[in-house]
Amino acid sequence: MAIWLAVTLIGNTLVDLVLFFATILVLKDTKTPIKGPPGVELTAKRFFHRTVSLDHIKQVKSHIHISL
Repeated sequence: MAIWLAVTLIGNTLVDLVLFFATILVLKDTKTPIKGPPGVELTAKRFFHRTVSLDHIKQVKSHIHISL
């Protein structure tokens, strides 16, 4: 049993390493709304803070019909 666990551990590690290097060398990151255009890493970062009232959250909840 210990030999089988060692073999599966090594196999899974090799698969993870291949996927890691494939991601670095070949694969591209998926496009999402959060990911910016090329060159965005050179621009200044902006952080926003927003306070939302509980009444507003309840109003949104009632409009989309969520029950907890």
